[in-house]
Amino acid sequence: MLDGLVAAVANRPEGQTALAAVRGFLSALADRMGDGHPAEARAAFRRMVADSPALQAHQRQMAAGYERALAAVLAEQTGIPAGSAEPFIAAVALVGALRAGFDAAQASGGVGQAMNRALDLLEAGLAGYAVAANPPPSRP
Repeated sequence: MLDGLVAAVANRPEGQTALAAVRGFLSALADRMGDGHPAEARAAFRRMVADSPALQAHQRQMAAGYERALAAVLAEQTGIPAGSAEPFIAAVALVGALRAGFDAAQASGGVGQAMNRALDLLEAGLAGYAVAANPPPSRP
């Protein structure tokens, strides 16, 4: 999966955004994940991971590896020095869409739908997201 994600971004057509490349990759991944795997088996797997601190830690390590690899590609392609904030935060956000798909799949109608909602939010930007309607309550 790491190789596919990195290749999707590194080899995207001229003019295509990294977000669009990741959306295409994740869409194809979500389609493949549903094929041949009963919903009960997928739910059992998610429960097994949710109940295991070791498996959760492993998932976080995998995601961190995806983020580092994707940030390196983004830094190279944008000419920004490796280790800069911009490619790192972009990579974290894009990999976050993948994680959101897995984490929210059960409650939200499926992996693909959850990933698309996460990518839609990124595409729209966070400037207008979660604007407080009222002042937060004061804390003692």
